[in-house]
Amino acid sequence: MRRAAAAFMPPLSLNANTLLFSASLLGFLAAALTWSLARSNGAVRRAAIAWSSSMLCGGLALFAFFLDRRVPDYVPLVLGNALIMAFGLLALLAYARLFSLRYADRAIAVVYVVQLVAIVAFQLAGIPREYAVLYLCSFLTIELAWAAAIIVRYGGEVSAPVRRVATATMSVFAALFATRIVATLLGYSPDIDASAQSRIQIATLLGASIVIIGSTIAFVLMVQDHRHREMLESARRDALTGVLTRKAFFDELAELEVGPEREFALVMLDIDHFKQINDRHGHLGGDAALAYVGALLRRTTRASDVTGRYGGEEFCVLMRDCGEDEAGQFARRLVEIVAAARVTMPDGQKAALTASAGYAGGRSAGAGAARTPVVRDVMAKADSALYEAKRAGRNRVMAADDARVVASSQLATLSEGLLSV
Repeated sequence: MRRAAAAFMPPLSLNANTLLFSASLLGFLAAALTWSLARSNGAVRRAAIAWSSSMLCGGLALFAFFLDRRVPDYVPLVLGNALIMAFGLLALLAYARLFSLRYADRAIAVVYVVQLVAIVAFQLAGIPREYAVLYLCSFLTIELAWAAAIIVRYGGEVSAPVRRVATATMSVFAALFATRIVATLLGYSPDIDASAQSRIQIATLLGASIVIIGSTIAFVLMVQDHRHREMLESARRDALTGVLTRKAFFDELAELEVGPEREFALVMLDIDHFKQINDRHGHLGGDAALAYVGALLRRTTRASDVTGRYGGEEFCVLMRDCGEDEAGQFARRLVEIVAAARVTMPDGQKAALTASAGYAGGRSAGAGAARTPVVRDVMAKADSALYEAKRAGRNRVMAADDARVVASSQLATLSEGLLSV
């Protein structure tokens, strides 16, 4: 009975055309899956649109190759290759957008047009197919390997398993096209024809099917990880000003205190006569002033700096790897910008603002050194300098060296606040 059944059932074999059709459907499925992420905002939305477009182009290209010998030659050779080139560039663009890299869409479009013109020229000039394969696959290998390199370099905050899968799938994509380059150079060009029943073509199509799904799942997981980190960061920020909340800012100071030894400075900034702004323009007017100063601080600080809302109308900026002179220049620039600004109030009036600032610098002791309250002391000095600037007439900057040092009992209170907030 078993022999009869075995004789009746044909041996299992894989057909290249069937695999082409199946892989194209997987491309369409991947495009639909990631298109649902396009309802997000910002970088995630742009990245999702690029990845979904990439998978759609890949699916359409595979379907065009599936139609080989059923349609005119130019369909798979021109349309199919045009789509597969768009697939590579859009996959690269998706990861560039996800990590907010400044890859201009116009530059990507120019590269694509250059590739497309070359493929059309190859077809019109009757250049042997092998040259077109080498040209096309070289670009695709570079683009997909570049995408893998972006993940390695900029995906440090993504969970390690997801980052490894994303890097591996993009690397396999690149390797599949590199294999076609090697096969062409070794004279096996017929074996990598779209519908060739060769081992290398069957293996390539199987690998492409697996990688389409694997890379899309990895991309979706990276997007979800990106969203999660954005939510955590949003919870750390003051809703009105966009700077860190008091607790989040003190967390940054605590990390500085126990981290490696480094130079730093603190700048304390306070809006002058803030109660008068509230009395004249209402609390919404006060909110407008706070929002303006918060936006100013986010715009003028360095990427390594940390800005927090210390309380009420008072802000504090932690400047890492920065000396007192540089902090003083920054504080003076802030005060000058605020004094020159005219903030639009909710009632349409333009209100003038001024601010006072105090600053101080120091060097953290480092994790291996005896624990000393360096950060606390620098904050106390900057706070005293701000107080002296306000007492001296406001709309000015005061250095810690020019201010009175607060009493040691006050320093202890600051230390308790630093550890408990």
